[in-house]
Amino acid sequence: MADYPDRPQRSPDDIVLYASDLDSFLYCERSWWYRMQGEDSSRTADLARGTEQHEALARNVRLADRMAAVARLLIWISLALLLAVLAFQMLGG
Repeated sequence: MADYPDRPQRSPDDIVLYASDLDSFLYCERSWWYRMQGEDSSRTADLARGTEQHEALARNVRLADRMAAVARLLIWISLALLLAVLAFQMLGG
């Protein structure tokens, strides 16, 4: 399982199959078997590039979440200022 360094090493009798393993098996049984034997994948560069793309997407989503929070805060501040101006005009005449 060289493609999954974060997975605990297990004995052959204690193999856990993940959805990605099933997908890999259905795509190419031989490639799946080699990976289960600990052989390096020929798609290591593709997998690394995919991981980088997912991390970049996650960063963009976090940034969008922060920007949305700032936008909501600015809306509330604008509403509070508008109410303060209206109250000042009504009371001050």
